[in-house]
Amino acid sequence: MIATVLKKLITTYSKRRLPQTEGEMHLQGLTAEVRIIRDEHGVPHVYAQNLPDLVFAQGVIHAQDRLFQMELNRRLATGRLAELVGEDAIDTDRASRTFGFHRIAKKDGELLDDDPQTATDYYNYLRGIWLDGQPTCYGGNGHPAGGCDQGTLADFMYPGSSDPTGIGTGGVPQVQWTEQTASNPPNDRRFLMSAGPFTLEPGEINDFHLAAIWANDPSGQNIIDGLVQADDLVQIAYDSAFQNLPCCPPVAVINTEQISPTEFFFSSITEGDAYFWDFGDGTTATGRFPPLHAYSDIGTHEVTLTITNDCGTDTTDIEAGAVFSGLNEVGPESTVRIFPNPTNGDLTVTIEGPELKLLEVYNAVGSLIMEQAALGKREDLKLDIDPGGYFLVVHSRDGATAKKIVIL
Repeated sequence: MIATVLKKLITTYSKRRLPQTEGEMHLQGLTAEVRIIRDEHGVPHVYAQNLPDLVFAQGVIHAQDRLFQMELNRRLATGRLAELVGEDAIDTDRASRTFGFHRIAKKDGELLDDDPQTATDYYNYLRGIWLDGQPTCYGGNGHPAGGCDQGTLADFMYPGSSDPTGIGTGGVPQVQWTEQTASNPPNDRRFLMSAGPFTLEPGEINDFHLAAIWANDPSGQNIIDGLVQADDLVQIAYDSAFQNLPCCPPVAVINTEQISPTEFFFSSITEGDAYFWDFGDGTTATGRFPPLHAYSDIGTHEVTLTITNDCGTDTTDIEAGAVFSGLNEVGPESTVRIFPNPTNGDLTVTIEGPELKLLEVYNAVGSLIMEQAALGKREDLKLDIDPGGYFLVVHSRDGATAKKIVIL
């Protein structure tokens, strides 16, 4: 009686900790209805009527699926991990508090002005319009309340002597300005990058190669000249790198995600023009991201990927282990017995019905680690393997059955 009540309490308590994935939720902060649909693999798909609601819902499911990870990272950054896991994390907490990640983040947050929040905000940001609708003006921090000249509108504000012809102020040169002379907070200095003009037709792709230019300025007052020199050097290096570029053949690399004992998502980490997959069970596929593949045969399968481009071909392979989700009997007329189980390594296998043919031992990820031919209806097996859980596959003339075994 006590055991039954205790079991119910544990079950109820555990269920309360699981995220709600069905039904309705009423949350403050949404402006319209949002639908979250999880597919058969548990992957959430969000359907919203506007971007803020979409991002809000993404945060909800992120917390549902990764709340513990988020909490763990928060404690790691603030040096409070030992409160959760005990004294083993004291040294880690001491290091985090010494670096002061949380103090730096808090200070930076206090210095930042309000950031754009919506697509319209970002569009206006690119046009030089602040969140409150005020246009950017020259000087200070670019906002009327920040000391700029409201009579001089500025599309861009170039520091120092970098804009002698007044490109950013309609062709009218201005008195030199810098973030330093305006005493703007160093943590809130921002910049924009531009590229173009160019036109992208539907389906076209434009690759951007970005380089972070760095130059040393011991005085801390004018780094523009050093950046200009560094930029020239980087441009020369970039132009030289793309002259007479040799043709490079692809390098095949497979990414594997096992979502069930027998189901896998395979994908190519590297790019090519053509992809050919051989899943090792008589089936093939093409494309960089082939559909979900389900194995019907238990055991280890060799997956081969071949990538081709104009410069050559490369092939690689990996092993995918289809493991057991349960115990499957050989047939209604057959019964397999294994004893003792758990065992120190010596096992006896008996079968009622057809005779034994083969015994195979797989580890927890489906890799074959041992096999032994069998005859008759009884076979002794000696396992010299590490302690843990394994699967013993017993083959007979009727088929195969998988049994869990534990090595002590």
